[in-house]
Amino acid sequence: MRRSLVPLTKPRSLARRAFTLLALPVLLVMAAGFVLLDSIVRAGATRELSEHLAHTEAARRADRMASEAQLRQLLAVLADSAGLKAGMLLYRELEQAGTLEDPAQRAQAAATLQEQLADLSKQLSFDQFVLADEKGVVLAALPPVARFDAAAEILENQGAYFGMVTVPVLREAELVGYVSAGAVL
Repeated sequence: MRRSLVPLTKPRSLARRAFTLLALPVLLVMAAGFVLLDSIVRAGATRELSEHLAHTEAARRADRMASEAQLRQLLAVLADSAGLKAGMLLYRELEQAGTLEDPAQRAQAAATLQEQLADLSKQLSFDQFVLADEKGVVLAALPPVARFDAAAEILENQGAYFGMVTVPVLREAELVGYVSAGAVL
């Protein structure tokens, strides 16, 4: 006796096969569309964000430059102070004469400059003030600093960073020293 082979699964209907063959490309097209849409949205958001950051940075830079220009003008007026110049010149003359080798004389001259700097600091609301001689050696500072570079725009002191503005103190055309002020960055 001969047995006929019976298929284990029913043959799929034509509709089911057509649906399977058509659904796969549609799903692939939809997935590609979502990926494309996602990349377009990300690119647009990234572009808008970078434009906004660039605009914000430009505005902050302009504000900082205007603030530095105003501070520079104010420090120039203060650097023209007769009392400040006299104190710095007296310190230099005492140093050149060798008088400041005596610790008591040095302390008294430094205290005088520190008082003048304290008076200046009361007029301005900044976090760091420095008076330096023509070589950049610190004569007085509030708060005290270990090192000072008159050409530097940033000063690191006691673990904090200060954005500094420095102007020369001149007597006629002669450089007497520098006065510098800054705020914590």
